[in-house]
Amino acid sequence: MGTGTTPAEPLPGLVGFTHALRRAGLPCDTHRTAAYLDAVGRLDLADPASLYWAGRVTLCAQPDDLPAYDEAFAAWFSPNWRPPTPAAPADDGPTRTPMTASVLPAAADSTTADGERTAIPTLAPSDVEVLRHRNISELSAE
Repeated sequence: MGTGTTPAEPLPGLVGFTHALRRAGLPCDTHRTAAYLDAVGRLDLADPASLYWAGRVTLCAQPDDLPAYDEAFAAWFSPNWRPPTPAAPADDGPTRTPMTASVLPAAADSTTADGERTAIPTLAPSDVEVLRHRNISELSAE
């Protein structure tokens, strides 16, 4: 499909799959469906693993969507399908803990054009762990 031609045959089946996911409770809106079709258009449709991962990264919004996605994928494409097992992460040494920066009391003073002195806050790492979740569908291309 990456040759510039767009066969019409797989399209209804792929869009139908997104409708099945929507009925299963996944947020497969038109933007997600378009992203899925674009991703699939760049893949070898004969490779079920590529088709699986294209849908998983474009049609699932959160980890809770994965069991329903896996079940729907198997039902839609192949009853014998088993999702690929992700490779174990390489042991690259100690696990890194994400750090945040916090504003500390002023460590330096500055003089403004009016001759007024102001404190300049400094930044330093914090031991407070901050967990953030971001829906990738809300991210821009930039």
